[in-house]
Amino acid sequence: MRRVGLVEACACLLLVAGCSSGEPQAQPASGTTGPPSAGATDAGTTAPGTELALGDTATVAWRPAADVDALLELRVEEVTEARTRDFAGLVAAGATDGARPYYVDVTVTNAGDADLGGLAVPLYLRDTSDALGPPWGFAEPFEPCRSQPLPERFARGDTTTRCLVFLARAGAAYDAMVFWPTPDREAITWTGEATEPDRGRRGRPSRRGR
Repeated sequence: MRRVGLVEACACLLLVAGCSSGEPQAQPASGTTGPPSAGATDAGTTAPGTELALGDTATVAWRPAADVDALLELRVEEVTEARTRDFAGLVAAGATDGARPYYVDVTVTNAGDADLGGLAVPLYLRDTSDALGPPWGFAEPFEPCRSQPLPERFARGDTTTRCLVFLARAGAAYDAMVFWPTPDREAITWTGEATEPDRGRRGRPSRRGR
């Protein structure tokens, strides 16, 4: 796996300028179907280090807590460069000046026994500076892309499609999406071209409510 740096949360926090109750405040997020993935292990999961294309499905194991073993089918559907005007009213704090935002559509199916409600999947955007950035959540509804963790109840067999907001650091751009549950394992990556603003999801449902 390529050497990467994890973007620190304090460097990526977005603050509302002249904050009011009607404006969203961005903060680190809390807490499928499709063709089978390549590089499957004997356990039926996608091998660490596997490189996939956007639209491919990975079967991944993840331990969000010591007593919780998760099994997911995870598909990164599409990466779309966001319009900066979507974030009107939000100002970058410090190191986020010039950051490049993206909307990422992800489909997740719970293939295990544990209820994973309210958890955030360890999916990151790797940018061209080799930094990893986590998804961002919003205290208030953000219409272009809700960027929320899994639903409050997410039991075996449940499927959800989420739009997540990611930021590439200033001077960099999207390079790949990365599932990386622990630092001692190689990541699973998805690569493919990001679509331009207003050209993604043509004829497909709105991101609103996701």
